[in-house]
Amino acid sequence: MVQLAEVHSLELPKYVAVEFPANVKDESKAIEKVGGPEAIARAAETKETPLELRLRDDPFEHPISSRLAQHQNILLKVTVAKRHVEAAKGDIRKALELSEGRYEAVPAGIIDSNFRFREMADYQYNTKDSKFATKFRESIVSGDLEAIKKLELDGVNSFEVDNLDVVPPPRFSNMHYAYPYAYKQNPAVTVVDDGSGGSKLINKNAALKLDSVIIAWKDEAPEGPRKKLEEPTGDIKECVDQLKKIFSERPVWTRRGMLAHLTDQARKALRQAIPHVAYMYKSGPYRGGYVRYGVDVKSSSEYAIYQVEHFRVFSQEEERKMKQATNRRNNVYTFDGVTLPSSAMIQFCDITDPQVTDILAKAEYREKPDQNDGWYVHRYINTVRSIVRAKLQALKNDTPTSDPSVQDAVRNALDEFEEAAYNNEVDEDASYTEGENEEGQDNEAARQEERPVMQDEQELLKKVSAVTGGAEKELGDLFGYVRQEDQMDKVSGYNIMGESSDDDDDYSD
Repeated sequence: MVQLAEVHSLELPKYVAVEFPANVKDESKAIEKVGGPEAIARAAETKETPLELRLRDDPFEHPISSRLAQHQNILLKVTVAKRHVEAAKGDIRKALELSEGRYEAVPAGIIDSNFRFREMADYQYNTKDSKFATKFRESIVSGDLEAIKKLELDGVNSFEVDNLDVVPPPRFSNMHYAYPYAYKQNPAVTVVDDGSGGSKLINKNAALKLDSVIIAWKDEAPEGPRKKLEEPTGDIKECVDQLKKIFSERPVWTRRGMLAHLTDQARKALRQAIPHVAYMYKSGPYRGGYVRYGVDVKSSSEYAIYQVEHFRVFSQEEERKMKQATNRRNNVYTFDGVTLPSSAMIQFCDITDPQVTDILAKAEYREKPDQNDGWYVHRYINTVRSIVRAKLQALKNDTPTSDPSVQDAVRNALDEFEEAAYNNEVDEDASYTEGENEEGQDNEAARQEERPVMQDEQELLKKVSAVTGGAEKELGDLFGYVRQEDQMDKVSGYNIMGESSDDDDDYSD
């Protein structure tokens, strides 16, 4: 006799799950908080009415609404020894761990409706002290017909702005869900050693906070940093030590000069190390120079040799190319009259050209330094500027300084110097002020550059006059117009030849 196989129903019971957003100790209370079994059945059947979670007994409370997730999940019935459940104090996950795999799990049904509470709770308004809300709750909300008949509302004659007794709105906040900020660590922030065995966070891309001391010519020389600086560590400390050594050799340096005496590692920390050792002038005869703390270059003429001169012989593009091509370890910051230096900002103490050092050696000093010429009497520093400028211009154009045209310019400068000394020329001590001319050295440079141009114009006008007999006036007017336009262009940053009128930024990055 053939026996048929046992029939098993494929229809498993279906359940509705409610993810209650709290620790449930009493299931009946949890069901009551979401409206009771009837509310759950109605929401599962219609699939449109959400469950509302009310955590306190107040009809004016703003409930937390659920969202229905229709995903089919399997409901498992897990059987584990009672002793493990008691030992785990009701923690099912821990009870399963204590059972060491000795438990039984069988499918009990399918969950096809899952109510989840993901909304944020809205702001709540307590109506306990509201007379109107109390009357409304005891009559309309309670459904007591007799109480509804006896309900009387006070007439409103005027409104009080403070503590107005009204029913709260259905909702205060329009934000139902928490915003996904997705906070992450800044990739530019890294952990570094703080030098004391600990660690700290730094932003690699943040601009360096430098405490540089930069003063004007009229300011008093500082004795030290303006505020207490952090104790230098690592490369900064190494750079500070090297700077102290070179500043002990002489009190004033340009940035290029310092770079030439620092190691490769120390040069990287120069900007952070300088505020520990020196301050900088932004105007006057030491403009762009770094002076050791405690040294007042205006106190004695012994500091005259450390004055800084700026020569406008390089265009902006030429200066940029020079900075790119210069090997900072072997950069040429001195001027010997033969080799083109890597910068047009030169200290007198770094000049080794005999024609210039002879003049500096016999130079006369002022009683007090001038903002334009510093300690030197005008005719001496004017001659030095003329000679150095003529040679720099020649070296820039790949012309040796021994060329007759260069030597002629040098002789003209020396002749003017001797003539001024012979005539006992009164020193042109211009009374420049900080607001009128912070860069007074450039005025003399402009005058020197203009002289050969004026001489060429006069020669040309004489030749034109000999040929045309009258057209020289119109040509002279044209020259004047060109000079005027050139000056306007210089104010804008460039002269008529396309050269930058900006100063040498050797001391800035």
